[in-house]
Amino acid sequence: MVWGPKDKIDIGSTIDKGADAWDKTTQEWASYTEGVIAQDADIQMKDQFLHGLRRIRNQVERGEITRAEGSARVRRLQDRMFGAGK
Repeated sequence: MVWGPKDKIDIGSTIDKGADAWDKTTQEWASYTEGVIAQDADIQMKDQFLHGLRRIRNQVERGEITRAEGSARVRRLQDRMFGAGK
């Protein structure tokens, strides 16, 4: 609460202080969630890549594809998910 003259509540200043506090809270929350969302997307992409690697490895182990074909598929998967040349 903000007090004005004659010990009366200054409504305008009180509302402004409340709005500023709410704005600060929402900005902090937005910066927190944006970072978390970006991390979650990165983790999910890496999980999908590992799933693909395991699937290719299992195909090689079962003799469904050759080791050379497995290597080529891993390279294509890596290029597709993380960009060529990285």
